[in-house]
Amino acid sequence: MQGGDQAEGLRRLLYREPLKLSLAVCEEEVLATYARIKHHHIRRGVTEFSIAVRGAASDEEARRVFERLREVAGAYLGVRLHYRGRDDGQ
Repeated sequence: MQGGDQAEGLRRLLYREPLKLSLAVCEEEVLATYARIKHHHIRRGVTEFSIAVRGAASDEEARRVFERLREVAGAYLGVRLHYRGRDDGQ
């Protein structure tokens, strides 16, 4: 790896923004989102994710779905999930 490549890699490592993902409130979508998180963590070294929840009947339901995913992903993958909120636009 050349000097410029090393500097670019270090910048990406230190200043990486959380990867933005969204999920719908259904079991299949939650499982698929967990799989995407696992893939990006293992293959690309991503450790932080920003999650929006679609299709929730209330803010409380959206938060509940997010919290379950956050707990599991944190415990089994060691990643951090940030709640971006309820997304009614999709």
